[in-house]
Amino acid sequence: MSRLKKFAKKSDLMNVKIAVGKEKFNFNLFKEIVIDEDQLSKDIKDQPSAYAFLTMLHAKLVKHKKQIETDKDRAFSIAFVRYKKMIDGNTQRPHSKELAKERANIDPRVKKAEDKLLKASYELDVIGACVTAFEQRASLMQTLSANVRSQKT
Repeated sequence: MSRLKKFAKKSDLMNVKIAVGKEKFNFNLFKEIVIDEDQLSKDIKDQPSAYAFLTMLHAKLVKHKKQIETDKDRAFSIAFVRYKKMIDGNTQRPHSKELAKERANIDPRVKKAEDKLLKASYELDVIGACVTAFEQRASLMQTLSANVRSQKT
């Protein structure tokens, strides 16, 4: 067994844990993409459903990430306006755009939104990797199926 295959089999990286709304999904990608030649017919029949699920999950995560990006932009805008309206105690003038921008960037609500965005981006990337793995799995199953058919003739 190759070293990478050993790592993949044992690594926690292959344990995918994703939450979308109230639903939580946990699966081991290594186990899901294994192709058992003895069950090739069954795997070929099951592949479209699993792939469809992953692509729908990916689509939901894309939407979720876009919503979080919007929320982050709103939080930044609100913080920016709030800091821009503040009067500098030294100059008795409103804060400069640069200072308002810097303060908005470190505002707790903006930081919280950024953390959510990082998490959403990560989850989207993980499911994107799963989709790619299932695309490769489908291609390999097609090749194996063709090989089995050619051996029978």
